[in-house]
Amino acid sequence: MSAKRLILATLLIASPALAQDDPVATAAARMKAFPVMQSVERADAYTPAETVKGRPRALMLAKESGGIDPAALTAAQAYADAQNSFALVVMRDGKVVHERYASGFTADSRFSPASMAKAVAALTFGTANIPLDARVDRWLTEWKGDPRGSITVRQLLTMSSGLEVVGFSPDPAGKSMQLQFGPGVTATALSFKATAAPGTSFQYGNVNTQLAGTILERATGQRFATLLSRRIWQPIGASDASLWLDREGGTAKLWCCLQATARDYGRIGQLILDRGRASGRQIVPAAWVKAMTTPSATNPNFGMQLWLGSPYLAERRYNASSPLAMKSAKPFARDDVVFMDGAIGQRVYVIPSERLVIVRIGKSSMSWDDSELPNRVLAGIAAKR
Repeated sequence: MSAKRLILATLLIASPALAQDDPVATAAARMKAFPVMQSVERADAYTPAETVKGRPRALMLAKESGGIDPAALTAAQAYADAQNSFALVVMRDGKVVHERYASGFTADSRFSPASMAKAVAALTFGTANIPLDARVDRWLTEWKGDPRGSITVRQLLTMSSGLEVVGFSPDPAGKSMQLQFGPGVTATALSFKATAAPGTSFQYGNVNTQLAGTILERATGQRFATLLSRRIWQPIGASDASLWLDREGGTAKLWCCLQATARDYGRIGQLILDRGRASGRQIVPAAWVKAMTTPSATNPNFGMQLWLGSPYLAERRYNASSPLAMKSAKPFARDDVVFMDGAIGQRVYVIPSERLVIVRIGKSSMSWDDSELPNRVLAGIAAKR
């Protein structure tokens, strides 16, 4: 950041009234106030936010270990503990068979596991009957006459839009920080440039999810929090959650910021496992969930806002410019694993063949091994047969 811009941001941080009118100062103030290194566990530290109203319903607890060897669950917990986990929830057949929280956390604790929210946004999108292969300029009218208008909805959801990838930068004026902390998230998202032809390459980027959310709100005429509450959150029996907003009464940041309990993330995993059914009815079309879990044209390990465990990858990269690479020492023990990925080790693993959902939330960890936790649980299923 230039010295002039840094001085301006610093002055405006000290003046809340001015900061509200300046996107650089607003982002700088939020960056300073928000505990970035504790972003997962300090879920409600960010403001402003909007409540997603739930309709809490108790999760069923299994009387036994759900056909999983208790020793395997102990081994899974040991790995979670070694990775500084805050919560580990294992569900089979829709019932909780194992649940542990680190000191200071409970089943009511809300977490902010970053990009795991992308799958929730995609599920909500699937309730709106928006055609996947429609051009985005049908709703993003700012791009009428712009080559970016030819991007399709499907290409946004599969991260193959061709929009630029913006790496992390501490500059509050940069697009990455404006997307996360700025007061005008829609304008920021629409400012991303095209760097490749749509549909030609996979480049995981937060802007894709944010723009898909803009389309969802414009197509339905409803706020995302309202859609999520009525169409997903209440039907699955979740408790109240919250979403980050770019400003008071403004736009939700859909790519990252859904504060919810580990159990409720487990309910989302169960909704995926059950192909969109909850409470005895189809709340998300089964065909949509199938599309979310089907390999996309540009990445066989990614569907629509969900990662796929097969084919095996020892090292999984997000995009060409990201230094992050998540590792799997071994293939998953089942070839139908799909998972929600957030904040370097936040996970919801869904394994339909074993009717299994595993939620891990904890400290971000570059040593996280994606295969380790589900394989330890799966070994306990094999041992019981």
